[in-house]
Amino acid sequence: MNRFGIAFGDGFQYVREADTITLHFSLFSLLSSLRKCDRMDIQIGDILTMKKPHPCGSRDWQVLRIGADFKLRCCGCGHEVMGARSKFEKNVRQVRRETP
Repeated sequence: MNRFGIAFGDGFQYVREADTITLHFSLFSLLSSLRKCDRMDIQIGDILTMKKPHPCGSRDWQVLRIGADFKLRCCGCGHEVMGARSKFEKNVRQVRRETP
């Protein structure tokens, strides 16, 4: 809490007026929560190019499963990993759609 009686945390602004505490929701946290809902258009079979390479040297991963989690296969060595969608989406540089 600063000298004006204002504390910031988790997107909420608490203002203390005498013995009453009023709660204000900041515009910044509202916008950031809306951004979290934005999902990339990724489909099964797409090739994702990541920011950092796999230890085998390849940056390309094929999407095997989508949902709250992704299942990806390294295009270099065939290693398969599963992880949270949010973690993978942060590391994607490019999405290539493989057309049949």
